[in-house]
Amino acid sequence: MNEKDAIAFLISSGCSTDVVEHCRAVAEYARKIAINIRDNASGKGDPINIDVDAVFMGALLHDIGRSKTHDINHAVAGARIAMDNSLDNKIVKIIERHIGAGIPKEEASNLGLLKKITCL
Repeated sequence: MNEKDAIAFLISSGCSTDVVEHCRAVAEYARKIAINIRDNASGKGDPINIDVDAVFMGALLHDIGRSKTHDINHAVAGARIAMDNSLDNKIVKIIERHIGAGIPKEEASNLGLLKKITCL
């Protein structure tokens, strides 16, 4: 999938123009960060292997679940959409995990976050 296809996928899934524009902005920023990390690490010992394309595509599609819900479970809904459309598991994981980073299991449960849907 390329950027044009991903944008079309967001739109055909029902994402609003605001969500699409947000996803584009996040994707551009995520790509810059990934490239910066990769390039700055290359001269400081072991290189960091970053799949910049996966970072970009995952960031571009991270809010696809907002086509179904705008609550905290949009990440799970988005991962389900990605899985149902046979997207790469790297992309599914990015979509699923973009919320709640660093929240302990008990707190996530108290917030009503669903358990992950991927099996990897």
